[in-house]
Amino acid sequence: MERREFLIRAGQTVIAVPLVLTAVSCGSDDGGPAAPNPTNEFDISSSVDRGHTHRVTFTCTDLNGNELTYQSGSGGGHTHTIQLQMGDPARILNGETVMVSNVPDGTGDNHIWSITKPSNACT
Repeated sequence: MERREFLIRAGQTVIAVPLVLTAVSCGSDDGGPAAPNPTNEFDISSSVDRGHTHRVTFTCTDLNGNELTYQSGSGGGHTHTIQLQMGDPARILNGETVMVSNVPDGTGDNHIWSITKPSNACT
């Protein structure tokens, strides 16, 4: 292969490869946005206190209420109670962050939950 023939073939490759890659990448995509994956509940973990955290699961239908009481998951071998005050559920549903701490109990732990609804929850 002579130099001239090599340069012509190399030039054709430079043009052909991007066209093939574009055609392959567009094969099955309809061009629409990705489908949302809505959830009806979401989990929030507490701050760390005494080397452990607690998790609370919030259900979207519950957040339509006014004042709510939740029991945390067992972390460190015990659970905690948290209470949402009047207006807190509505603020969470509206995308605001609500900070709550556990109800004082005999453990001496003081966990804080920063509750923010994920964008795909409660839609």
